[in-house]
Amino acid sequence: MFQRYLVGNSSRRLNAQWLRAAFLVLAICLAPTLTQAQTTTEPDTQEATQAPEQPVELDPVYATWDATAQKAEEVLQEGDADIQTLEQLRETIAKQRDEAFERTQAGSVNVRALQAQLDALGPAPAEGEEEAAEVAAERSRLREAIAAANRPILAAQQSFTRAELLIREIDSQIRAQQTRQLLTLYPSPLLVQNWAPAFEELGGHFSLIGAQFRDVMDDPDYARGMRDSLPLILFLGLLALLLLTLSERLVARRLERLAGRVSGRRRSALIVAANLSRLVLPLGATLLFVAVMRVLGIELDSASNLPALVFVIGVFLIIAHWIGHTLFAPNSPDLRILSLDDGQAWQGLRMAQGLGVVLCIDFMLQHLENEFGFTPAAKSVLSAPIVIVGSLLLWRFASLLRIGGEETVRAETDDETESRLSSGFLGFVARVVQISAGLSVICVLIGYVDLARYAMEPVIETLALLGFGLIVYTLLFNLIEDLIGREEEEEDQLSLIPIGLIILISAGLLPLLALVWGARPTDIAEAWRYLTVGAQIGDTRISINVILTLLVVFSIGVLITRWLQRVLRVSVLPRANMDQGARTALVTVVGYAGLTVAALIAVSMAGINLTSLAFIAGALSLGIGFGLQTIVGNFVSGIILLAERPIKEGDWIEVGGNMGLVKKISVRSTRIETFDRHDVIIPNQDLIAGTVKNMTHSSRIGRLVVPVGVAYGSDVEKVRDVLMEQANANEYVLSVPEPQVLFMGLGDSSLDFEIRCFLREIFTIPFAQSQLLIDVYKALGEAGIEIPFPQRDIHLRDIDRLVEAMGQRPEKAPDQTASEAPKSETD
Repeated sequence: MFQRYLVGNSSRRLNAQWLRAAFLVLAICLAPTLTQAQTTTEPDTQEATQAPEQPVELDPVYATWDATAQKAEEVLQEGDADIQTLEQLRETIAKQRDEAFERTQAGSVNVRALQAQLDALGPAPAEGEEEAAEVAAERSRLREAIAAANRPILAAQQSFTRAELLIREIDSQIRAQQTRQLLTLYPSPLLVQNWAPAFEELGGHFSLIGAQFRDVMDDPDYARGMRDSLPLILFLGLLALLLLTLSERLVARRLERLAGRVSGRRRSALIVAANLSRLVLPLGATLLFVAVMRVLGIELDSASNLPALVFVIGVFLIIAHWIGHTLFAPNSPDLRILSLDDGQAWQGLRMAQGLGVVLCIDFMLQHLENEFGFTPAAKSVLSAPIVIVGSLLLWRFASLLRIGGEETVRAETDDETESRLSSGFLGFVARVVQISAGLSVICVLIGYVDLARYAMEPVIETLALLGFGLIVYTLLFNLIEDLIGREEEEEDQLSLIPIGLIILISAGLLPLLALVWGARPTDIAEAWRYLTVGAQIGDTRISINVILTLLVVFSIGVLITRWLQRVLRVSVLPRANMDQGARTALVTVVGYAGLTVAALIAVSMAGINLTSLAFIAGALSLGIGFGLQTIVGNFVSGIILLAERPIKEGDWIEVGGNMGLVKKISVRSTRIETFDRHDVIIPNQDLIAGTVKNMTHSSRIGRLVVPVGVAYGSDVEKVRDVLMEQANANEYVLSVPEPQVLFMGLGDSSLDFEIRCFLREIFTIPFAQSQLLIDVYKALGEAGIEIPFPQRDIHLRDIDRLVEAMGQRPEKAPDQTASEAPKSETD
């Protein structure tokens, strides 16, 4: 199974092709210049009429591409090529396709340059019109040069399109052959008569390997070289054993015990170190064993590349032990990622190790099959025990994961809905794993050996990758959380960390998951090529490189804008003679201007030609203009508010029956906070088109009017003096302009006066009014001036008839009253 992950030595190196492409581009670019240099030696009249007569010869590489394409078409039509032949042919065509694409892109630059020169001459004259001879000659020359430059581009485009089609056809045939191989029916392993021959065949292969090994050991030259290398072999072997035995007991467990005694950043660092030691040190020991194999130099005809085989087996076992120990942590419950008891944790570790052993045995069996070849019956019989044992382990492992996942989600998630969704997802994954395990057993018993392996091995490897991703996520999140801190004001920062980690880890695991489930390395390379090459939209090619450049440059621009806003808000504007509203407006304008500049720079650096999208943008803007009129109106109104500043942050305004303080003015709406602590969002268009009452627009001085009523018969002069004295004594009232006491009228039951005064701060109106009323009430009482209050007299008409009617009301009998009492209680 591991062979799917080996890319081999077929790396795409295009050094020679790149050099040829560069020379071709240079020749194309210099062609118009050389042509013009030759024509300048002739008279001007000849220059006006001269045109290139000889056709441009194409590079011989186009003939090579055509020959390769014809060969591929013949192979595809025959349909009998094996997968290896098709892969080699695909690699060759893919290289030629990439070179054709590069030539297309390089040549199009020259064509665009010539076209720009032609456009600079202006539009061609209409029918019946004439232009200067020099301009006509230059126009003709440029058209000829464009036609000549387009020939290799068109040839490269044809080769590119042809190669694309051939690659798709080759991939289709490869997948068809893989599917046929996957559905090959072998003899059932339930046939008892096949058991003995199968194990005899396996024993014969091992006997052959043993005989070859003895022949190597009996070689005198080999024995002499081994004696010379014996000290190095012993040193490397002892060092490898030391790393294997001490990595768990002396390093990992000691670091975990230290992590249990500390907290914070040090604890997270120790946990990461313990996990890495459990992985890195055994891998180092495996490399030492491989070095021992290299020093021994054992070369067997039936076991080629033995050190690589040892390394792969060691990696499988080490990763299985590391993932199982990190997920279940049987010796450290506080470090356990999945919430299980100690017994279940030990079961999980043993099953993870068992699945690793199953993969190793299956890998060795496939290696023997590639070296010797098994009969169909032997392959079926030998594969059946591996598939059955692996499927049983998968079934139990899925059940354990479902239990541990549900407990973990329940312990870490307070939201019942989120907990139910997470538990349901884990249960679904566990059921899929169990169904896959059951299908693999059924398939192998029927005889579909390859299909049974495909139903078991990718599931084991997928669980290993998911476990690896969960471990990396947990370790990184805990480490970042301890580095940032767990304060309440930093909860917003921590809330985005899991999303970012999940995206990064998923992006790294997706290619590996694709390889696990049968994708070839060429498929991954093809997908990456489509992402990097992108799609052509007008004259602009949108690719992942363009998108990343756009995002990175725009993000840098946003960061610089935010930094500049912070500098203005904290350091520069406080020293300027500006009010708070002006500062806020300036900071807001700088923010929007910075975002606009960042967007323009990002688009420019990404190489996006906005003119090619002008028609699309025009159509979109027309539709948006009709559908988003209100939003556009609010946006324009927000710009007007920021420019004219009829209101600013901190103002006390009243609009549409809502009164409060302006908290934020954005380009779409304005937020005010009422005195009841309610936030009211008002569209900016209402502020511009409607009537707004701003109590603090020009100044913060406020006017207070307090009505006072006294009883009839009071001395009005004395009342006026008392009220004036209390107004002048109030701490909130300004002396200039001085307060006024006015006799406003003769009321129904009082003489009506008003105290009119100005306050230093309009926001103190409630406090000033309260204090002034208290002082006035006390002063009027001390002066003997009465404050009237309304009294009402109620007159009842025909009272005699009412009394007479009440006297004539019949009385109820005692027994009737007693009998009705229980009814009223029950009712």
